Amino acid sequence: IDFNDLWYAVRGGGGGTWGVVTSLYLQLHEYTTFELYGFGDGVTGDLGVEPTEECAALMPTLTPLLTEFMNTYIMVPSLVGVSEDHSNACGNPGGLRLFCFGDEDVDNAWARFLVKKNVTDIPEGNCLLKIASVAGFKDHADYAIRAGASNPRLEGRAYDRPQPELTTLNGGL
Repeated sequence: IDFNDLWYAVRGGGGGTWGVVTSLYLQLHEYTTFELYGFGDGVTGDLGVEPTEECAALMPTLTPLLTEFMNTYIMVPSLVGVSEDHSNACGNPGGLRLFCFGDEDVDNAWARFLVKKNVTDIPEGNCLLKIASVAGFKDHADYAIRAGASNPRLEGRAYDRPQPELTTLNGGL
């Protein structure tokens, strides 16, 4: 079924009507490993992973490069020698972190990015931290809970951010 036709029908097909979904098909994917790549943005220390003193001193200089790298990795992965599949397996919810699922090539892509930018004064290891591997996170929810984002209503569950809310057009119900 063409998605546009389906979406048009679910929205009611026009004319003030509405649609009903009568069946749903979910396509599941194989479980892949989780890795959280960080660059020492102040959050990593709370998780038991600290950047070296050399890398911490370089953060003011590195921050614009790190931001450009993450945007490139996600938006134009070919510029850092990464496939779209690998790029699509990663995301950035904010801060200097990449959340990736599967065997990604982030550390090699970061090294290639530094070479393209002619950056040579980065210490060995390129200041890239593999936080999930070091801290032992099994998935994003485990990271969120251990980083202090647990849900007060559902103990042991990750917090929804942003939190779901009900809004209306005129402010009333």
